[in-house]
Amino acid sequence: MNFEITAIYTSISAFLILVLAYRVTTFRRDLKVGVGDKGDLGFSVAIRAHANLVEYAPITLLLILIAESLNVGDLLLHFCGTVFILSRIAHAWGYTKSLGGYSPFRLYGILGNWLVIVVLSACNLYAAIF
Repeated sequence: MNFEITAIYTSISAFLILVLAYRVTTFRRDLKVGVGDKGDLGFSVAIRAHANLVEYAPITLLLILIAESLNVGDLLLHFCGTVFILSRIAHAWGYTKSLGGYSPFRLYGILGNWLVIVVLSACNLYAAIF
């Protein structure tokens, strides 16, 4: 098994992580801060937007990998992968633009990611048991 589907969504996630990490690095360079956020709200939001993706990507991508290894349908995997990526983009966008406050993009982004986790977890349990 080659895990092409997992490769697609892991690679796109890696690019998103780099984009968000670049924003953090830009703040660090501009504010000359090695650790912490110097009390700057925009900087704090950039750090959390990056960290939030880093926190959710591993479990979601692992669930995609397991589902692919259990021969869960390609269409479902691509659907879940696409929803995951779009949800993470929406969440990061909403979180950043609202400076950590309420945003429908942030809300629907995390709900979309949670939905993907629930669907993949259920599919993996079903495929493993039956």
